[in-house]
Order: sequence, then C-alpha cells, then structure tokens
Amino acid sequence: MEDIDVIELSPFQGKKVIFIDTESINPWCIRQPLTGSPFNLFNALLTVSIAENLRKNLLEKELKNRDIAILSPYRSQIKLIARLVQEKKMTELIKPATIHRYQGKESDIVLFDIPEGFPKSVTWLNGGFGSEAMRLINVAITIAKSKLIIIGNISYLLSYLDIKSILRHIVLKILNHGNIITISSLEQFIPSCQVFNYRGFYYTVKADMEEAKEEIIISYPHISEHFITQFKTALETLINRGKKYTY
Repeated sequence: MEDIDVIELSPFQGKKVIFIDTESINPWCIRQPLTGSPFNLFNALLTVSIAENLRKNLLEKELKNRDIAILSPYRSQIKLIARLVQEKKMTELIKPATIHRYQGKESDIVLFDIPEGFPKSVTWLNGGFGSEAMRLINVAITIAKSKLIIIGNISYLLSYLDIKSILRHIVLKILNHGNIITISSLEQFIPSCQVFNYRGFYYTVKADMEEAKEEIIISYPHISEHFITQFKTALETLINRGKKYTY
C-alpha cells in the first residue's frame, strides 16, 4: 500500500518512479579480478548518497518504521555499497542486498542500481520474456511500496540492450513518462568524489603525482602507450626523486 508521507519525501518529492540518468558522466563498470563480478564506483557513491539523504529525511519526519532497500544484480556492487553504508553508520533503515537475496520482501523505498557501463558489455540483463533477468528485474521494481529510484546510464543501456529485453522496455516506458533526473541537477549528492573530463583527468593526476611523498599506485582500466606518453615526464621526475610507482 502506498504511503503518501514517503511519496512526498525529499528528494524527488511527489514522484513515485524516478530514473537517474548517469549518461553525462558515463561512469565505467569493471569486473572484480577474482570473481568477475561487475561493479561501478560512481553508481555506488551516488546511490549511497541519495539513500543517506532519504534516511535523514525519514528520521527528521519521525518515520523510523519505514525502510530503504538498495538492490543490484551483482554481488561486487552490493558489497561495495554495503561497505559505504557501514562506514557512514547508516545500517539502521538502509538495507543493501542483491536482488536474489531480497526476493519475498518489500521496502517503502527501493533504489535499484544498474551498474552497466563501458567497458563491460550488457549480457545477463538482455533477457526477454520468461528469462531469469525478467524475473529478477520484476522483483526489483515491484517490491517498492511507495518510491522506486533507478540509477543507470540510459544511453548505454538503450545502445546495447536487445530489442526484446525487458529492461529496455522498462527504460523506454519511464522515458515516455518523463520521470528522468540528470546528474547535472544532483551535484549535492556526490560530494565525496570529483568528476573530470578527459583533459581535466590528466592534468589533475599529474598535479597529484607531483605532490606524492613516497609512492604512487595507479589503477586505470586502459593502461596504454598513450597513457604512458602522457605521464612520461611526471614518471621520470618521480624516479629521479627516488619515489616508487605501480600501475
């Protein structure tokens, strides 16, 4: 049964279904090296920040008997989100879980995090009618009693989802109803990270490298000759100063 107090809760006051489109950031989705399970750091930070704001407003309005579920298809994404929730000491009211583990339950607010993005291809979510993907996506979007918030890259999903994909049909239906929120209007929800374009990224990393006191560890999905060329001078300077670097 819908709860008007939850529907009218900020952010996204008065909206029952919202799709937060991350297209302008185009966050990467990579796989955990040991398990191959996908995760998307930007999505995780954004999702937890929105959940934190919702939780704060629930407590301020004395709606402590309501709850927030954060769901995703992948274990690595939920593991990352759960760690962020624990670090912020927000386990009261906020329940991160894979869709598999949340079957048979309901929550007043559901945040459905779809991590898919470059360079990961869309595979499992491509399932159509009668597929396992359809069943689990149905679980994720129907257990929300009052407010459903989906986080994902709409352009990427529509580019790679099969025409028969259930998720594709859901995304198009939400688009047709106009309940789309862009990242540009959500800057207050991503205070713990910085977002750069291509040129800004290299300039900022170089500046950080120059400030390193002992060691630099670079984790970057696309180490290439171009990457090394961009940082050649900075790396040579580090070596001359006796600093270590790993990538």
